[in-house]
Amino acid sequence: MKDGALIISHDFGLAGLPPDKVITVTPRGAEDPHQVYAWRTPLPPADEMAGNDVPTRAPDIGFTPTPMPVVEEMLRLANLDPGHLLYDLGSGDGRILIGAAAEYDARAIGYEIDPRLIDLSRQKATDAGLDPLVEIRADDLFGADLADADVVTLYLSPGMNRRLIPQLMVMRPGARIISYSYDLPGVRPQNMISLPPMDGETDDHMIHMWVTPLELLEE
Repeated sequence: MKDGALIISHDFGLAGLPPDKVITVTPRGAEDPHQVYAWRTPLPPADEMAGNDVPTRAPDIGFTPTPMPVVEEMLRLANLDPGHLLYDLGSGDGRILIGAAAEYDARAIGYEIDPRLIDLSRQKATDAGLDPLVEIRADDLFGADLADADVVTLYLSPGMNRRLIPQLMVMRPGARIISYSYDLPGVRPQNMISLPPMDGETDDHMIHMWVTPLELLEE
């Protein structure tokens, strides 16, 4: 394509190539947002793209950081001990992973497919001296094996939470699942915490918690 041409993709990225712009759109009446990705030509040569640590699938939702008071409450509910293993699915800038490792001496693994957030969170872990405890996997969270998890944390969307239920069902008994804002549709929670609005907001911040094995609600 000629220089300056525009490439636009709905929901899916170009493997190995971070977009120049991402727009999040939530259609009226829809549960989950959609992503629109844009690139301007010329694109990098194929040999430069091949080695990039960028997954082939684009993020399902845009990144919104979890407020730090919510992070602290989620980690309190996690009841972590040294050596426990926490998975953060859609780990963003790594704030939950770093909090788990720094404050509780837990091992923390994040799944993230936004290349900029992967680089940012890895650098934050390195700067904090937490590389032995924190790992960020540039991989699709829907492929995560959670069988060895003590805790799984989520801040995704209702639709993504629903899709994750089969993966969460294989977690060992007594493991904890903690989700900010959204529940697991059709699954009974063990606890719900409400934090007051922050910085001029009007809505409370809801945190949901489940202890495995999950209890499915009757339809």
